[in-house]
Amino acid sequence: MRRYRSYSKLSNRSLLRRYDKPCLIKCHCSDAGKCSESQYEDTDFNFLPKYADERMGILPHTVQTFSMTDPTSGTYNKGDFKELMKFAIDVAREQPDRRNVYYPETAYW
Repeated sequence: MRRYRSYSKLSNRSLLRRYDKPCLIKCHCSDAGKCSESQYEDTDFNFLPKYADERMGILPHTVQTFSMTDPTSGTYNKGDFKELMKFAIDVAREQPDRRNVYYPETAYW
């Protein structure tokens, strides 16, 4: 995990200094499972960007045409994506300076 964190710091620094452009990482709603490293144990793999340098923005992303609160008919074995909405709200509260942009799927099919 340390490589991930230092890499994110390096890429953000480079993008901001050289191009004055922010970097954001997509936080998906898939059923990727929980992280097994002790430091991040029980953290949904999709939500690990929360632990990256705060200059790395997050892009919570739903799939198909579902919003975060729509019933999903079991997509990714989930009834809805409220867990993703909770993640985005928690990050906004805990890290108010981090970019946090909701990115819904617009034309999946």
